[in-house]
Amino acid sequence: MPIGETERAFVLGDYFTADYAYVWARDFPRLVAMGVNTLRIYYWDALADHKPFLDTCDQYGLKVMVTHGIGYAINNPVDTIERQQGLIQGFADEVARLGDHPALLMWSFGNELNGYWLGFMDQFNTMYNCDWNTDYPSTATPDGCITSRTADCITKSNCVYSHYFTWLNDALGAAKQYTTRPMTATFADIDNIVSTVPETDLLPRMQQYLTNFDAYAFQLYRGQTFYPPGQPSYFDQFQAEAGGKLLIVSEYGFDSMNDPCGWWQNYNTVPCQVWSPGQNGQPGGSDVPEDPSTFVGCYDPTAACAQPGVTSQANWDQGLTQEIRNNWASNPASQDHNHTHTALGGFIFEWIDEYWKNVETQDFCAVPAAYSDVATATAALIADEATSPYMAVLASPVTGSANCTYKAHITCNNPSNFIHDVCGYFLDSAPDNYVNEGTETVHTK
Repeated sequence: MPIGETERAFVLGDYFTADYAYVWARDFPRLVAMGVNTLRIYYWDALADHKPFLDTCDQYGLKVMVTHGIGYAINNPVDTIERQQGLIQGFADEVARLGDHPALLMWSFGNELNGYWLGFMDQFNTMYNCDWNTDYPSTATPDGCITSRTADCITKSNCVYSHYFTWLNDALGAAKQYTTRPMTATFADIDNIVSTVPETDLLPRMQQYLTNFDAYAFQLYRGQTFYPPGQPSYFDQFQAEAGGKLLIVSEYGFDSMNDPCGWWQNYNTVPCQVWSPGQNGQPGGSDVPEDPSTFVGCYDPTAACAQPGVTSQANWDQGLTQEIRNNWASNPASQDHNHTHTALGGFIFEWIDEYWKNVETQDFCAVPAAYSDVATATAALIADEATSPYMAVLASPVTGSANCTYKAHITCNNPSNFIHDVCGYFLDSAPDNYVNEGTETVHTK
């Protein structure tokens, strides 16, 4: 993504046409030198000519996992059978155009399609009268039937997912007639899709509808290791539930800066004020603990959150990558392909943070401050909270004059795609407890 551009404008994120060959010429030698062997494409114009890009990938020995982007339900509704079939046909048509190009490794129908924020499941819920509530939080159903263990919520979620996953499966089936390449759809690590909670564990309940999936692909952000102390490894949990199918870690990794707004100790000293419940009031990516004072402290100068961001990023990404590699290589069965191993590989997300995400941050201030006014705006936010100490704010949430979500920086959401910003969202599993996808390096005095 060239600096100053955004996937929401210009070529709508499609930098894989011949006009952008200079980007490939710059990046591909570096990627190959790093040992990268596969690229994941999140979106491109399905009707554009991408053969030059794929040809160039093939010349460099790079494979490509193409994501057929379908965006959000507001743009691509699925509220009728005809509309559902239209999206399936669009996928099949794109696969037919590219066939078995030698650079193609596999296809994904959409991205994070189990994410309720996309709106697709809400439309399936309405269409099939499942009475499944995705609002969070909700006065009537505090968990919105997202993670509830009650029999009623399990029945409602089964209703939605049985229809929804059948649709995804049908999309893969329709595309398979045009290629020999394997098919999947990537899922977010939510809804207990693989977990140790049997009442809500989603994959065992739903895989009967996923017969056309050649592998499962999950985005995994679970901290520094896939092997949590005293618990089963993620790979063991997955293998016990996946019915012999393999895992692609379709995203893992961390951003390249450490952000003091992830440090609760700095609540009153940096512009990341105000307590409010979670990532815009939603569960999932911003896993806010009940007591933020339990955040990992940065008093220890050797702690990951106290290191330069690129150092923590490199150390954590290297360790996670090695765990994925070891899961395959350490199993003798990996040579005879009897599928008793688990992880095929993974895609690091991401190599370079993206300026354009300044305007899409999940924790934000509705009234962002100009850079020149940061000190004044910070003081105003603190004044808005009167003299309340940090822990008192927990019992009495205050939004302040800038109307900020949880620990948001007061400069967010900065509309410029030419300037780095410290925007993002809280994530307990990150080295600094905060994700800054829209910034790379920030130096302050």
